[in-house]
Amino acid sequence: MRLSHLEVGQFLADPTGWMTSRGEGRSVFRLGYAQATKLAIYRFHRSGSEVEAVAHLEGLIDRAGLTSLTRALQAEDALRAYIAWSRASRPVTAATRLRVDLELAPGWTMGGEVSRVDVGSRNYRAVLLGVGSTALGSEIRMPLLQRAVATRLQRPEAEVEIGVQAIDGADLSTRSFDTAAIDVACLSIRSAIEGLRVAAVHPSMRSR
Repeated sequence: MRLSHLEVGQFLADPTGWMTSRGEGRSVFRLGYAQATKLAIYRFHRSGSEVEAVAHLEGLIDRAGLTSLTRALQAEDALRAYIAWSRASRPVTAATRLRVDLELAPGWTMGGEVSRVDVGSRNYRAVLLGVGSTALGSEIRMPLLQRAVATRLQRPEAEVEIGVQAIDGADLSTRSFDTAAIDVACLSIRSAIEGLRVAAVHPSMRSR
């Protein structure tokens, strides 16, 4: 079973409900303004061209049938602000849209992508775009992502920190979780998975 890191909170809040929603099928993905902005940011990191990134954003919005001029202009403003931040801060970006997979329990993995990975003199900074700084302390997926990125990069967990940043480049915040905090997060997920397994074997326990 594959669990997106975006679904970790939902899964822990109601494992049975999450499983039921899986059985009912996923909703069809539709591109929104924020996701289009992210994709244009990735294009900027690949090409280094603001003109190309803006054109890519405009094309995405047009092809997705998004019709709000106000939100389109806001998306372009956010993209240009992010590019300005990047040119001023000059992060050494090793990867964008880094795919991760972390084994949670036998037959279960947490997957998904990290927006950007920056390389510093002593560590790696894995950044999620469009996420507020409070998520670093409140979302259990964050320590899990630190382990997932460290595994993907084949680096010690202590050399990886998780960052969150507004999509316009503002409010970059980072945190590095210690091994104990990561282990506690992993244990929480495994306990929920084990609860599902027990409930499947003993259906009468679901109501307890």
